[in-house]
Amino acid sequence: MLSEDKDLELTILTRRMLKSMGFYAELKVPLFVPIYAKLFKRSPSSDADVLGIRFDTDFQPSVAIAEAKSGEEKALDQLLKLSAVADYLKTNKKFLIKSQIHENAREVGRQLGVVCLSESELTQILQNLAMDTSRPSSEELVYYRQQKAWFLSMRKQDGSKHLANYIESEVWLRPYWENLNNVIYLVQNFLKSYGSSLPVYTDFVIFRAIQSLTISILYFCRQIMTGFVSDVGRDVELFILGGPNARQQRE
Repeated sequence: MLSEDKDLELTILTRRMLKSMGFYAELKVPLFVPIYAKLFKRSPSSDADVLGIRFDTDFQPSVAIAEAKSGEEKALDQLLKLSAVADYLKTNKKFLIKSQIHENAREVGRQLGVVCLSESELTQILQNLAMDTSRPSSEELVYYRQQKAWFLSMRKQDGSKHLANYIESEVWLRPYWENLNNVIYLVQNFLKSYGSSLPVYTDFVIFRAIQSLTISILYFCRQIMTGFVSDVGRDVELFILGGPNARQQRE
C-alpha cells in the first residue's frame, strides 16, 4: 500500500474522532495565500489533513485542525508545521495523530497546545465513544478521491476554477460576510457560464456551496447573538457587510 493511502486511512479515522466531538470536518484542505504582486494570484502554501468546525448553542465557533501521518519519523517537524498553520487559521483545537509518537514529541506538543495521539490511542478513543473503528471502506476512499478529481477538473476550466478554489479552501480563510456575498456570486457565475450544458459535478458543487453558506450563516448568527438580539433586523443590516464600521466604509 502506498504511504499516501496509509495517511488517508488514518486521516479518515481522525475525522471520525472530530465528528464524534460534534465537528463538521473536511479532509485534505489546501490553503492558498493571496499574493498581490504585478498580478493578483493565489499561491498554494500548505494544507490541513483534517479541518473541522462546530458551533455551540450561542453560535460560538470552535475550529479544529489535525495532522494524520503514518510512521514514526518527523514528528517534531510536523508539530511545528501544524502549530504554524493552526495559528494562521486561529484554531481552538490541534491534534497530531501518528502510528507512534515519541516522548520528546509529546512534550513539545504539550507546550504548543497540541494533543498527540498514537494510532492505537485514537482507536481506543473511538471505541470509548462507540464510534466505528474499522478501516475505511473502499466506498469512503472512492468518495474522497472522486471529490478531489472533481475539484481538479474544475480548476482546469475558466467557468469553475474560481469557485473550486473558494469552496475548497478560501471559505476557511475569509470572514463570514465575504463568504456570504462571494459564494452566491461565484455560484451564479458558474451556472451562467455553462448555461444548459452543466458539468457532471454540478450537484456536488451546489452541495459544497450550501455547506459553505451554512457555516457562514452560523458565523453571522454569532455576530447577531453578541449584538442586539431584540432587533435582529437591524443587526442583519449592519453585519451582512462585516459590522457597523465595515458597512460605513463601503457606503
